[in-house]
Amino acid sequence: MLAVLPRSLTGLAGAAVLWLAGLAPSLLPRPPIVSVALAGLLWAVGYGVGCATATLARALVRWRPDGTVATLGAVLVGALWAWTVVQTLVAGQWQQQQADALGMAGTATPGWVVLLGGVVVGWVVVLLGRGLRAIARATTRLVGGAHPGALASTAGVLTAVAVVGLVVVGGYALVAAVFARVNVAPTGLAAPASPLRSGGPGSAVAFDCLGAEGQQFVTSGPSAARISAYSGAPGVEPIRVYAGLDCAATPQARAALAVDELRRTGAFDRDLIVVAMTTGNGYLDPALVDAPELLTGGDIATVSSQYSVLPSWLSFLVDQRASQEEAQALWQAVLAAVAALPADARPRLAVSGESLGAFAAQAVFPDATPATVVEAADAAVWIGSPGTSALWPAWRDDRSAGPAWEPVIGDSSVARDPATADSTRWTDPGWGARRIVMTQHANDPVSWWTPALIWQRPDWLDEPRGPGVDERMTWLPFVLFAQTGLDLAAAGAVPPGVGHDYGDVTAQAWAFALGVPGQDGPWSPGDTARLNAAIAGT
Repeated sequence: MLAVLPRSLTGLAGAAVLWLAGLAPSLLPRPPIVSVALAGLLWAVGYGVGCATATLARALVRWRPDGTVATLGAVLVGALWAWTVVQTLVAGQWQQQQADALGMAGTATPGWVVLLGGVVVGWVVVLLGRGLRAIARATTRLVGGAHPGALASTAGVLTAVAVVGLVVVGGYALVAAVFARVNVAPTGLAAPASPLRSGGPGSAVAFDCLGAEGQQFVTSGPSAARISAYSGAPGVEPIRVYAGLDCAATPQARAALAVDELRRTGAFDRDLIVVAMTTGNGYLDPALVDAPELLTGGDIATVSSQYSVLPSWLSFLVDQRASQEEAQALWQAVLAAVAALPADARPRLAVSGESLGAFAAQAVFPDATPATVVEAADAAVWIGSPGTSALWPAWRDDRSAGPAWEPVIGDSSVARDPATADSTRWTDPGWGARRIVMTQHANDPVSWWTPALIWQRPDWLDEPRGPGVDERMTWLPFVLFAQTGLDLAAAGAVPPGVGHDYGDVTAQAWAFALGVPGQDGPWSPGDTARLNAAIAGT
C-alpha cells in the first residue's frame, strides 16, 4: 500500500507550487468539478515536473544530501503543503466575490472538497503515468533479451504510446456512437407543413435525415403573423433550408442539396440569403436566426448544414477541419448560385456563426481583410469566435487602436468588435454600407484560450482590463492555459453578457450589421429589448 503513495519530496514540492498558482482567479468562477479537475491536473503536472527535476539533478550532480539535509527538506515541503492547505480553504472567498460581481447565483466550492478531490484526481493521474512507465519497462525487458539497447527502449516507449492511442481512439469511438444515436433519436416534432422549409411538402430532403437540431431549426422561428406584429407591416414567412449529416455523404453533396432546396423554395427571389454555420451537433442559436428574420420582415432565406454529431467543444477538439470544410462547401455553392443570376436580380448575401459556427464561417475567408470579406458578403455576424479562428485573432492583433478585448479594426467603417451591449463602438459614426460585426466578451474563455497561453502572457491581461476580468488574474507558464481551458466547461452556464452567453448582443449585432434603424430613429437599447422580446415570443 505504501508503495503507491507519493515519495518524492521534489515532486511534492512541485505539486504544491503549481497547486498554489492555480488558486488564483481565472475568467469565470469555477463549479466544483472544474475546481477539483484544475487542482488535480496541476498537482499531477507539478509532481511530474518535480520528479523530473530531481532525476536530472541526480544525473548531473554527484553530491547527495545527507540525513540532516533530507530532514530539513521534508520539513520545508511539509510547511509548503500546510500553507497550500490554508490557501485552498480560503480561496473560495475570491470565487464568491467574482460570482457576485458577475451576477451569478450559487456559492463557491468548499475548500475541503477541492483539497480532497484534487489530491485524489492528481494521484490517479500519477498512478496512470506509473502504469504506462511499467508497461514501457516491461516491453523494454522483453525485447532487450534479443535486441538490447536503443531498440528495446524505443519499443518500450512505442508500446506505451500505443496503449494511450488505443484508449483514446476507443473512447472517441464510444462517445461518437452515443452522440450519433442522440442525433437520430425521435424528437417528437412533426415535419413542417410549409413548403418553404426543408423536410416539408415537395422537399427533396427527408425530415428524418435532418437530425435532432435540424428538425428543431426547420420547425421553429417566427411566423408571418409574429413578424407583422413586430414590424407593424405585412410580413412573409421566412424560408429555412437545412441539410443534415445523414442527408448526403459529403460536404459538397450536402451543399448541392441545400442549393437545390433554395431554388425549390424560391429563396433567390428573397431580399437576403443568410449562410448560417452551426455548432458541432448542428445547433443554431434561435436568436442568431430569428433576429434577421424579424428585422427583414421575413423577406429572407436561411441556409445551413450539419457536419458533426458531437457537441461543439468536442468537435472543436477532435475535428476542427470538418466544420471548415462544411462551411467552405456551403458558402461556395451558394455564392456560385447567386453569381449565376443577373446582376440586378441577385439577393443580398450574408454569413453568420456563433462559437464553432463562427470559427467555421471565418475559414471561408482565409487571410482576408475586412474589405475583401465584404466584396463577397453584404454582411457578416460572428458571435463568440474561438481564439484560434481564422480572422478574429489576426484582426485583433492588427488593431489600429483599443485594447485586445475591444479592438478597433482598421478605420471601423467595415468591421467592428464591441465587447458589451452598451459599448459606444456600436453607434460611433463612420459605418459603411456593408458591415461585419464581431463580438467577444472580455471574460469568455472560448475566445481567449489558445496554446500560446502556455508560454506567453496574453495582451488581454494588459490594463485596462475588460469588463468582468478579475484584477487579481495573473499569468504563469502553463497555469493560465490550464485555468482558461477548464473554464470552457462552464463558459455557457452563465448569465447573458458573461462568458460564452451572448444573449445580450446577438440580436443587436444583426440590427447593426444590416443597418436597420430603430423604431424612433437610430437603433437604441429600447429597440434591442423589443427585438429580444419578439424573439422570445413575449
